[in-house]
Order: sequence, then structure tokens, then C-alpha cells
Amino acid sequence: MELSRKQWLVEAQALEKRGEVGPAAEAFAHAGSYDDAARLYLSVSRFMEAGQALLRSIEYDYRRRFSLDANQRKVALKAAICFSHGGDVRQAVELFLATG
Repeated sequence: MELSRKQWLVEAQALEKRGEVGPAAEAFAHAGSYDDAARLYLSVSRFMEAGQALLRSIEYDYRRRFSLDANQRKVALKAAICFSHGGDVRQAVELFLATG
């Protein structure tokens, strides 16, 4: 049986309170709370996962990368920085180009 979004959020918050950052971030991602997931991934230097969560938060589509609005560009730039820190230069450059 799949948990509901609310149940995932409750679980994620409980895990975060217990200091289980990785599982909490994954639970936040399951709940669709990608910003919280990225925040937690960054707190434990999991840059690639943080970048991926940020991209999921704006539903980034590589085929439409140049039609990002201002907020999406801001989030994509943060994701690019995450990928850069994580060592995925190709992904970082792609996002830097998409943000203008």
C-alpha cells in the first residue's frame, strides 16, 4: 500500500527530527516536497541528489529548457551549482546555458 502525500510528509518530518537526514530527504521527495529534499541533501553534501530534487521541483524538461520563467531560471541556477559541486560538469554547463 502506497502512502499518501500527507503520510510521507509526516514520516519525513519525524525522520528529520530524529536526525536521519538521508531517509528524511527521500521521504520529502516522495511527498513531492522537493525543496525540503534538496535542503536536506545539501546539509549532508549530497549535491547530485540536491540538484535532481531542485530540477524535479520545477519539472525541468531538457527539450524546453530555454522557455524557463524567472523563478524556474533561479531554481535551475541553484541546481547547476549543485551539479557543479557534485562533479557533473556536463549537467552544470547545460543548466548554466539554460538559465542564460
